[in-house]
Amino acid sequence: MQTAFTVTFSPAWWERNYYTEPGRRTDMGNVSGRRADGARRDEFLRRRYGDIDLAGLRGVRHAYRKIPTDFGTVVLPGLLGCRVTEADGMWWAEDAGYSDDALRALEAPDPETTPPFTVALKELEALEAAVGRDNVVNAYDTVNIQGPLNIAMKLRGEQFLVDMLEAPDLAHRALEVSTAMIEKVVDVFRRRFGPLKVRHDYGYCIAHCPLVMISPTLYETFILPYENRLADRTEYVTGLPDAFELHHCTSVIDPYLPAYKKVMHLSKIDGGDLATDFRKVKRELPDVRVDVGIDSFRIRFQSMDAFLHDVAYLVDSGVDRISWEVIPEIPDEKVRVFLRILGVG
Repeated sequence: MQTAFTVTFSPAWWERNYYTEPGRRTDMGNVSGRRADGARRDEFLRRRYGDIDLAGLRGVRHAYRKIPTDFGTVVLPGLLGCRVTEADGMWWAEDAGYSDDALRALEAPDPETTPPFTVALKELEALEAAVGRDNVVNAYDTVNIQGPLNIAMKLRGEQFLVDMLEAPDLAHRALEVSTAMIEKVVDVFRRRFGPLKVRHDYGYCIAHCPLVMISPTLYETFILPYENRLADRTEYVTGLPDAFELHHCTSVIDPYLPAYKKVMHLSKIDGGDLATDFRKVKRELPDVRVDVGIDSFRIRFQSMDAFLHDVAYLVDSGVDRISWEVIPEIPDEKVRVFLRILGVG
């Protein structure tokens, strides 16, 4: 099987460095502006890399939503009371730092009547009406819903890590309300837009980015039951029996591999540090896709030989997809060599 690839361009870097006409700005506040920006990217990529379509970036699908309404990092924590702030054009939800009593009293609200979900949904529906669902990027089929662990830490901050050891009831409360919030948001999309589409590089994916700070035993005791609660609804959410994905972020997978065997309906692991024994992961989870990202800043400072060593290791390990994001400091030659290794350059 040939290893697939994803090479993308950071939107922020694109705006500052990759416009075909330097200094020109596109109005990103409306659908036509975002589609025009997509057309400019198409032309830029065509000039630079010919007919190679870097990860399906081309075409009308560039009618994406605006960043401020990212569901996982902004909308979901915002629904649970985290203060949403803006800095340098980027939006984020600050840790709520709930007290013990406030956390015990917290309940997941109805997203259809609660900001900021109401704002995000209105924008999404307008975009879908303008370009059609199949041409919307970051619509329901790419909603970033994060996961119980990520959201629990937004509610409680670093105290959540202490709670698992000293106040298990509070840790479970944070995970319970976070899971309930995810379920309610997904249910709204399921009712309005039908089954979620699962694709090669995103889908019904749960993230647990701080996992490296939690032992495999604590993961199995606290986090896994809530992730399996979400995974148990996979067929309802996607229409497919086994289409549940885990975003592992950038830590080593190996210590968590025995626990991952207990994840229900698991179809893909997204992430993993390059120190991971990916051959072992593929051997012990033969029916699970493994998609690995190479950190762009690692690529930037690597020699060409070291970069090629990383790519060769991943290809030889049998991973299903290798991805990385181009920033201006990465020479084009590394992109071209990478594509040649994968047989597309």
